[in-house]
Amino acid sequence: MLIDVLLFLAVIMILYLLWFGNVFRNRKDFEFKKKCQDKDGTLYWYKSDDIDDPNSGVLLGCQQRVDYGENAKILFSELEHIKQKIREGHYSPNNERERILLYFELVYPNINKTKLHLLSTKNLIAMYQDLEFYYNLPKEIMPRTAIDVHRDDKSTFFRVPRGVLLDQDQQRLGITTAYIEVARFGGSNNLYRDPTQFTGTFYYPVKGSGLYIPLGKTLIAYNKVHALKLLDTPNEDLVRVGGNSFKSFLLHDSKYKRDLVDTCIINKHSKHSDKGCETLFGYNTERIRYSKSALDRMIDEMVSGKCLREDYRHGRLTKVYYGLGDSGDTFLAQLARDRGYDTIQLLREAQMSVEGDAVVGNELIHLYEPSYSQTFLKRLDPFSRPFDVQYDTKPNFSYLLDKDIKSVKESLISYEVFDPYEDKSSLIDVLVKRR
Repeated sequence: MLIDVLLFLAVIMILYLLWFGNVFRNRKDFEFKKKCQDKDGTLYWYKSDDIDDPNSGVLLGCQQRVDYGENAKILFSELEHIKQKIREGHYSPNNERERILLYFELVYPNINKTKLHLLSTKNLIAMYQDLEFYYNLPKEIMPRTAIDVHRDDKSTFFRVPRGVLLDQDQQRLGITTAYIEVARFGGSNNLYRDPTQFTGTFYYPVKGSGLYIPLGKTLIAYNKVHALKLLDTPNEDLVRVGGNSFKSFLLHDSKYKRDLVDTCIINKHSKHSDKGCETLFGYNTERIRYSKSALDRMIDEMVSGKCLREDYRHGRLTKVYYGLGDSGDTFLAQLARDRGYDTIQLLREAQMSVEGDAVVGNELIHLYEPSYSQTFLKRLDPFSRPFDVQYDTKPNFSYLLDKDIKSVKESLISYEVFDPYEDKSSLIDVLVKRR
């Protein structure tokens, strides 16, 4: 009996040592993130204050926590470490195959290197060209393979720093796996903030960042308006948080209509609220008179996937933002979180564009407080899913549907990561023609 107990304890000790050794070994890959955490920093793409800095966005940086909108302060970056390895001769690829192998090993530190090195050069190149996000590594190690660009326009996504290429597939689907690979840009948030202003944390889903967050229970919608309708939001409540562009088009479509009603809507640029109107989510409000039928028509269009509208701007016909502005982000995030969702996937949401046509892309809203959400970034985490993980076989998406509300078809939801549309007839028409 005593021998059995001793054997059992010995087995437990061996398993513990193996586990501890594995964790310790992986922690070596985790050095940059651990060093950043020790400094109470957060991981971001390195973004120099100098907009012409060619290293901006090359690799991850450790950024000091600051309030949203304040200037970023970079404590240190991965680029320094990479350049040191090059100088010491540790990174010295001799050909394109070795450059691509090194690229994947740097972006995915926990990748199965044995399996990776067994791939043919042709398959390695195909994997590389299939990415949607590319780091601009130092020229001594950067692959020279041409990138197959998914997007045929010149517009860039909001807040993407110089030095990276975000080439998100325009026809990418929502996903239902345990983790999703993402990119995030913008200033970090202070640990303390007004909870009434919670808006979630926004990410771009992209294959190639090497950063993962857990998906959890996810709501999949075409755009913000569609998401709110899936959460049973009445049209008359949605219009109150619609934003300036939404209001502009609604008033345009309400001309010469007879079914006019009054309401107070957010005007985030106003210094005071109109008489009889109260503040909403910290914003002042104004009174407008709009057509109920015009509102219903607009929302029906957005529920079917529309988020852009043609309008004359600066002397030419331009595709402009059509849906819910950032004034509605708090309403959407808090409502979805209250209904038990961890994330929202917006398959076709318009991005901010300074000049020219607006850009349509795939966004993810992580419904955790920002200070927690940003620490979910999984790159270099020894406990994160590996690059070649077996994805979940059962979907975890969920809809709260009114019988009159259209849903995203299950056939449009991928059971693997980042599958493009196979059936071109399934493409979502995101544009409302000028009227």
